[in-house]
Amino acid sequence: MTNWQEHYKAVRDRLNKPMQPKIVKVAAPKPPPEDYVMPAPQPDPDTEEVRRKIRLKGCPLSTRRQFLVLPILEEFNLTWEKLWAKDKRALMHEPRRKVWLKLWEDGMSISQIGTFTRRDHSTVLHGLKFIKKAQSENTACTTATL
Repeated sequence: MTNWQEHYKAVRDRLNKPMQPKIVKVAAPKPPPEDYVMPAPQPDPDTEEVRRKIRLKGCPLSTRRQFLVLPILEEFNLTWEKLWAKDKRALMHEPRRKVWLKLWEDGMSISQIGTFTRRDHSTVLHGLKFIKKAQSENTACTTATL
């Protein structure tokens, strides 16, 4: 045999040899960083406590006064932030006046009420006069009486 015949025989043997499966090495997943902290479970939004926190979010009043204001917010389906937003629509007058009256009856001064509710003290005074007049006439303090 010649040299080239031996070469082709070697190539044919190599090609006809059964193929061995390739071994693929899979890298193990990286462990999480050591300072990783699992997030705290979120409370069920249907609980009374969560609904109260959502309504009073941003309220600077003490807890006792928050509980005085909460029934008014629930009555009108409002949140503290929505009640004191820059909204001049007449439908916001009644709940604002009721909150002012409740805080005034609790012993807060008119200027303190104005500070906590982001209104001028004269606006608070006008609202208190209006609601007192409506109560003395035994009429509802609604926007229709404006």
